[in-house]
Amino acid sequence: MPPWLHILLTIVITLYFVYRYIKDKQVYELLFIIWIPSTLLQYLSDNPIFLRGLGVFQIIMFILVIYFMFKKRGYRRHKVAEILAKYSTGDLDDAVVSTDENLHEQKIQEEQKDKNE
Repeated sequence: MPPWLHILLTIVITLYFVYRYIKDKQVYELLFIIWIPSTLLQYLSDNPIFLRGLGVFQIIMFILVIYFMFKKRGYRRHKVAEILAKYSTGDLDDAVVSTDENLHEQKIQEEQKDKNE
């Protein structure tokens, strides 16, 4: 890929994740904001040690992004399973109402937990 295209795509994608982070405040979006521009560091040096270190950093960032993306999805699956369990007992109205009432509180608790980690 030509360097100019790499720089252009990096700017566009980084701006997209900045927007998403401002909107959703997800950890993996913040990691993308750090990770994507770091790919441009390969143009700074041809030193093999530097490039290997950069590669290790990018692998670590990849693993962290995947971890935090699936961590959030696990929470959603848990909530769906809870609603389905209440549906099977006939308490669907209660399940939907309790989920709507507690959603804001749960989001605040998750944000505080993520900040503490």
